[in-house]
Amino acid sequence: MKSGTKSRSRQSSNYPLYGYLIFSCLILFSIFTAAIPTSTLVIYLSKGNTSYLNKVKFLQSITVKVIADYSSGTGVLITRKISDVTKTFVLTAAHVVDGLKNTDGTFREALIYREYRVNGFKVSNEEIPAIIIAYDRDNDIAILEVNEDNYTTEERTCEFYLQDKIPPPGTTLIHVGCTFGHYNSVMPGIMSQTYVFLPNIPESNGKVFDQTSIPAFPGSSGGGVFLENGQYVGMVTLWAGYPCLNWMVPVRRIQEWTRSIEMEWIIDPSIPVPTERKRTELEKMVPEIQEKDLNEMCIL
Repeated sequence: MKSGTKSRSRQSSNYPLYGYLIFSCLILFSIFTAAIPTSTLVIYLSKGNTSYLNKVKFLQSITVKVIADYSSGTGVLITRKISDVTKTFVLTAAHVVDGLKNTDGTFREALIYREYRVNGFKVSNEEIPAIIIAYDRDNDIAILEVNEDNYTTEERTCEFYLQDKIPPPGTTLIHVGCTFGHYNSVMPGIMSQTYVFLPNIPESNGKVFDQTSIPAFPGSSGGGVFLENGQYVGMVTLWAGYPCLNWMVPVRRIQEWTRSIEMEWIIDPSIPVPTERKRTELEKMVPEIQEKDLNEMCIL
């Protein structure tokens, strides 16, 4: 009887220990969930399916680093068939390529940087020049054209969300960007608010933005923000200095801008590409740039 009593005593003495362990785990889990946005946690716990991971892999494949002398940002690839040749364009933020601007309004070439990986390991990379064919600092949008025909396949192109219905707050988002120069980091978040004006931020130029909780840092600018199905809904442009508070140029504003410069076909494949594409003002300057002595150019 005594030995049995001792046995029951030892077993009951373990209950508080188990309680402490469970309590500690709950505390750690609470800290973990408080530090990570809800949408991020949802993606961590429920997005381990093959179709989702394949979609993320594709978004990484159409995202590139845009190098502008001593700074860099992010851009997305857009391919269009023009006269039986696949032309590749890059959509990015205008402030990413500001450093390439000359005193006469022309631009030097940017570099498009891509990495190739196998099983997560970098096996090679390439840099190819691209010219700036459209630029609007007020809207913070720029379009580049890669200086090589058939640079990538026609299927490897960004798909834009062009529906009238705006994704509401709470919508899960994905950002792929070269954060701090790290190639194609994947950042999840949610749509925090739409139609936001930022009167206290001069760089906003009175334009409308959408607010997101996506972690964005230097190097993320110009990178695409996508829905879970991979459609592009905006471009990272303004960072508040907090990890999960930033603003993007909504795709509807990008569409309005491309329409105003007669280049809506860039983001809308249903619009035929003009057989004889009208050259933009910047493209008209390209021959002049090539004839200039680089030593006379002012590097900003």
